[in-house]
Amino acid sequence: MVVIELARSIRTLLREQMISAMKFEYNLSVGEVVVSFLLMMAVVIVGLFTHQYWLAVLGFPLFLRGLLGWCPLKTFLKSRRTEKV
Repeated sequence: MVVIELARSIRTLLREQMISAMKFEYNLSVGEVVVSFLLMMAVVIVGLFTHQYWLAVLGFPLFLRGLLGWCPLKTFLKSRRTEKV
């Protein structure tokens, strides 16, 4: 029983740390989401018309960026800026 309780407490601690480490807050404006969607459409259309299907796959991260409204690069750069100050 002690082992089971210890495993549960470790699991809850890990969950809390993972949730605090991954802060998926919206950091894109509506305009940036629209631009990301248009850029994704352009990349996919160019990739399909030129039969470069690997290029169309590159539109998927842009699609996720626009759909989620979250940019990991912006989050990373913001965290680095706040660490330096």
